[in-house]
Amino acid sequence: MNLSSGPVEYCQDEVFYAKCDPGHVVKMMSAFYGRMRLGRCMTEELGVIGCSLPVVGYVGERCSGHQICEFPVAELRASQPCPDFVPSYLAARYQCVLGKLLAPFVHSFILVFIVVVLLSQVFISFFLRICTVLFYFSVSCFVTVMAVLVTTLVLQLLLNLDLDLDLVHKKYYRM
Repeated sequence: MNLSSGPVEYCQDEVFYAKCDPGHVVKMMSAFYGRMRLGRCMTEELGVIGCSLPVVGYVGERCSGHQICEFPVAELRASQPCPDFVPSYLAARYQCVLGKLLAPFVHSFILVFIVVVLLSQVFISFFLRICTVLFYFSVSCFVTVMAVLVTTLVLQLLLNLDLDLDLVHKKYYRM
């Protein structure tokens, strides 16, 4: 497990770059954007110091769960917590943790989700045809079809919820 010793400063005109060894992924530990203290990126106080905004959510979305991540620090200007006349910088800390990349998981889940949706639609259509042919579409047949439809929708929602929880787990807590 690699861990950056402390927050590393990335100046306004630089690129944030995180890279982990094969089999490891980035896990963002902290990220702040602003003018936190005098240092490499901020050599003069200019009357403004100590203004910052936590951006670990944004940087985590971009980087956590990936082996390599890079983006220009200038992208964070939209969330400028300091007066416009002073330049800000990014102070970020990440660690490399043992994990799998997200892409294969997401692609396999999407394929399974599409198959489940298509099969459920085919099943409901088939069941409706049987009801209309055999029972002339009676009330009990209609209720059964609606129960199958509701069950299918609930299963699809649960599968989607499981994807969301698993992605959060893989991005932020997998070690």
